[in-house]
Amino acid sequence: MSLKNATEIIKILQYQGFQAYIVGGAVRDILLDRLPKDFDIATNATPDIVKKLFPDSRDLGKTYGSVQVKYKDSILEVGTFRTDSNQNGRHANVTFINSIEKDLVRRDFTVNAMALDPVTGEIIDPLGGLKDLENQIVRSVGCPQDKMTQDYLRMLRALNCAVLLGFSLAPTLYRAIKQNSQSITKLSGERVSVELLKMLTAPPHAIKRGIRLLVDTNMLHHILPELHDLIDFSQYSRYHIKSVFEHSLDVMQYMAEQTPDPMLRLIALLHDVGKKRTRGISEKYGTYNFKGHDEVGAEMVRVIFRRLHMPAKERKLAKHVVAAHIKIKEIAAKGSDKTVAKFIREHYSYLEPSIMLVRADRELVDNEPLAARIETLKQNISIKAKSVVACVIDGFEIMDIIKDISGKQIGEIKKQVIELQIQGKIKTKEDGLQFVTTLSKGGQ
Repeated sequence: MSLKNATEIIKILQYQGFQAYIVGGAVRDILLDRLPKDFDIATNATPDIVKKLFPDSRDLGKTYGSVQVKYKDSILEVGTFRTDSNQNGRHANVTFINSIEKDLVRRDFTVNAMALDPVTGEIIDPLGGLKDLENQIVRSVGCPQDKMTQDYLRMLRALNCAVLLGFSLAPTLYRAIKQNSQSITKLSGERVSVELLKMLTAPPHAIKRGIRLLVDTNMLHHILPELHDLIDFSQYSRYHIKSVFEHSLDVMQYMAEQTPDPMLRLIALLHDVGKKRTRGISEKYGTYNFKGHDEVGAEMVRVIFRRLHMPAKERKLAKHVVAAHIKIKEIAAKGSDKTVAKFIREHYSYLEPSIMLVRADRELVDNEPLAARIETLKQNISIKAKSVVACVIDGFEIMDIIKDISGKQIGEIKKQVIELQIQGKIKTKEDGLQFVTTLSKGGQ
């Protein structure tokens, strides 16, 4: 995304007699010496005029006056100056106007309500955004109570703005979010998950702060009640002294230090949600145990991801990774080669993120021998996993050897071949064909 290309688009609009400015987060980031992720342009040209001037463009939302313009190697959003009036906290009624100052008033926070003319360098700041940038405060444009009820998603956007920038929330904005927190449930899971995952792209320590802000504003209770239920829920045992919630925050932070993937960070945050439903007492030690919390938690996470409208692929990933995090520890402690092979076969597609989660989890427990075994298991799995990428023989080759065989039987034979590949007993295509030949003659 290029500032140069955004400036050229603005020059074209201005040459045709229209006003045009860079607006929103890009202005804020430029002023903070941060690299903007994208550039939004606001103009008094109508969408039809914008599309006429830039033929390689399309409507993003004609009602809202937004046009996506492809210009050279950049794709930018060009929006017509407008005012919004909301009826239900979700959808806006739009009126096009001719004033950049009035357009800025409709925006969410003062630090996002500035306009920059990159040709002249002029900054239009009618709402005190520059001062709030200097003081590192996220402040609502106008009455925060009104702003939050106009669009409930602004509550999460406010927290994200504070977390990603390292700013504080203005007290009036904080109170408005807390008072309206329940209204977040009126939004679709998809809209909520976009903002939640955005928070999880922050630096590890900042994510922790963001989750605590969700707690303090009562937002977590409505977005992730299963996680909220773990606050002050004790897991006192030989391995843990912190509450499940605090432990989950720590695991998430360790995961975040291993990967920038927000989905894996979210899975780490939720990996122990099954503990509240499975807590028991160890007769031997007199401390808590949580037998089966991995399987219970895996199903809970699948439901959570479905509620948040996560893609099916991500739901499957989350369920497998949470379900595997105890199995990997058990295999590391006392798993045979056969057990390791079976585990690889069943969880091959999810091995790397599963081991990442276990490593994050074990970092928090003083158990060096087990940690070493997990590292050894990882190396062992990496070596063995190379042989299970694909079966060394295909169905046609099996049919050439065994006539009148069903598709189901072919599938069973390929499973046996893969099992032997994992064990290292079949290494080449010739080995696989010899195995099938032996089977065809009644051998084992």
